[in-house]
Amino acid sequence: MSLPIPAIEFNSTDPSSPSYYKPSETALLLLDFHSAFLGMAGGAATALENATNLRSWAKSQGIHVIHALIDEELQPLPSYRGAKMLSGFLATIKQSGGSVEAPQLLEGAGNEPRFTRRPGLISALTPSDIREHLQKNGIKSLILTGISSSNCVLRTGISATELDFVTTVISDACADRDQEIHDTVMQKLLPGRAHVTTAADFQSNYGKKE
Repeated sequence: MSLPIPAIEFNSTDPSSPSYYKPSETALLLLDFHSAFLGMAGGAATALENATNLRSWAKSQGIHVIHALIDEELQPLPSYRGAKMLSGFLATIKQSGGSVEAPQLLEGAGNEPRFTRRPGLISALTPSDIREHLQKNGIKSLILTGISSSNCVLRTGISATELDFVTTVISDACADRDQEIHDTVMQKLLPGRAHVTTAADFQSNYGKKE
């Protein structure tokens, strides 16, 4: 059974709230929605559906949409623990066609920026190009979705807060192999650093004024 997700405050006068920031200052990050990963994470189909709907809503609001993926053409650095195993895993995924992003997130995505990172880099914000893009476009608030909760979502969420972004994680637009681990990340690990809420709650309350 999933743990309850604590409610967050949507307050347009509070700089720590996502509602404080205009759509032009907000970006939705779609993290590691590789087709192969969808078959490895429990609840991935629901997470993808919610992320797809959230993307459509974000575009209608004027919120930036950014795709962040693992670069299938690069190898992990030799110093990375388990580099050979990871390389073999990624090669298998690439050969099967599973390295591509879920097609549901690619419809009409021609103008949406796509950033990739070297395998072994967990946080999507580690490469400088995505950070420079966010700064150049005046982004102050990030909305995170992705697979998996305990890897790219957790690490990107922590990185984002340390880089001074107001960070909101959409719990039901993320998934993990282990539901208990997903619940732990959303209930215990992220709420101390980031806002955690559902897609429906965010869409209903983001634009409300207090």
